[in-house]
Amino acid sequence: TLKDVKAPYLMVEQFNTSCPHCMAQAPVMNALFAKVQADPQLKDKLKIVGAGQGNEEPQLKMWQAFHKVPFPLVPDPDNSFGKALNFTPYPVTVILDKTGLGDFFEVIAESLEAGAGKPDPAIFLLAQRKLGIPRENCIIIEDSTNGIKAAMAAGIYCIAFNGPGSEHQDQSEANWRISRFSEIIERINGISYY
Repeated sequence: TLKDVKAPYLMVEQFNTSCPHCMAQAPVMNALFAKVQADPQLKDKLKIVGAGQGNEEPQLKMWQAFHKVPFPLVPDPDNSFGKALNFTPYPVTVILDKTGLGDFFEVIAESLEAGAGKPDPAIFLLAQRKLGIPRENCIIIEDSTNGIKAAMAAGIYCIAFNGPGSEHQDQSEANWRISRFSEIIERINGISYY
């Protein structure tokens, strides 16, 4: 069960042993597993498992031997995992968060549900509709060029976070740029901590 996984995050690769796309994905997942295992900060935080959609144990054993898969594979003969998450095509990779952080979010919007990814504004408009808040009362904090473009196209105020990893992103379209989240509180309170 999920409780038996001794890590805060579980990556599940849903695949089928007769899928040509899954065959192409197998070495990519093996390489990802090797990188996670080699990283001391990730090794105990992220576990990887494969779910064989429509597959039985014998098919998975052959798949594991042929593709030299180093992580566990679980048969899903009736596709219960895929149905539960509304994933029908494969391969599909999903990360399950066991930390409980999801409890702090009132709604969750994702690009599959929205119908398009960034820079299309659909993801932000979906979140705004789910929250039931007018656009003029929303703020989006983004660090990527495409995310900022999506926020602006949605007509929602956008704060660009200029932090580590965003050095090569064009954040010029954002309404405001910050390099510390405390800058937001400082502006609200009219004070500076630094």
